[in-house]
Amino acid sequence: KEIVLMHGSRFESDLPFRIEMLEWVKEGIQIFITLSQPSESWAFYEGYVQDIMKHEAMDLNSHVSLICGPNPMIKSVTEVACTFGLNKENIFTNY
Repeated sequence: KEIVLMHGSRFESDLPFRIEMLEWVKEGIQIFITLSQPSESWAFYEGYVQDIMKHEAMDLNSHVSLICGPNPMIKSVTEVACTFGLNKENIFTNY
């Protein structure tokens, strides 16, 4: 099975599990990180998690998703994920 982690934070200093993420990548986990307020030196995604899905045009038909965050973010990510094939029955949230 494939594991994909998409994480959004406001600032780079807000990113959790930095050292662990390096190990997760070595184990084959795909990690996509975006910042909504990046510094000028940030060289990766800018925006929100749903922007990653749009940019990557992911096929989510066979995926199961755990979406954690505030309700407005969960709603927005769910809407975008469903347009890429994720079945609402396969979405779990922290609320």
